[in-house]
Amino acid sequence: ERAVPDPLGMEGSEVGGYAVQEHVGAGGMGLVYRAWDPQLERSVALKFLPPFLAEVPAAQERFVQEARAAARLEHPNVATVHEIEQTERGRRFITMTHYDGETLRERMAREEPLERATAVEYARIMAEALHQIHRVGLVHRDVKPANVMITAQGTLKLLDFGLAKAAAPGASV
Repeated sequence: ERAVPDPLGMEGSEVGGYAVQEHVGAGGMGLVYRAWDPQLERSVALKFLPPFLAEVPAAQERFVQEARAAARLEHPNVATVHEIEQTERGRRFITMTHYDGETLRERMAREEPLERATAVEYARIMAEALHQIHRVGLVHRDVKPANVMITAQGTLKLLDFGLAKAAAPGASV
């Protein structure tokens, strides 16, 4: 959700070689901007820790863990992480694929209720994505409509691994 137009004052700036275009969303663990990658000529999403967490070592470590957790996954319904970097001022950010579309939360608000067949198909797709996440030893811990993107092409993408955690050794997930 876009509560503040540009909370970090980054629109129009260059960060890590990316041209920051606009703030597109915020959650408890991150602020997301759409940016342009001039090297590969594509849009990307840049996720930053919010200011109140940016100087907290435990939050920084969790942010790095999020990037690593998501980067371990290769599934058509899981958001793709490209890299984790730092700005010149030391602010870490995660570079991910940018997906045009809307969240499942937005779709549900617009089309309440979802058709039963659509809801069942979405649940099946997310269950397959979660199965893959569990196969690599992770637990997402924050599956909700706001963390599921429906791309412009209709593909579901599970986002936001900020609360992901490695499963305990030998645990069944």
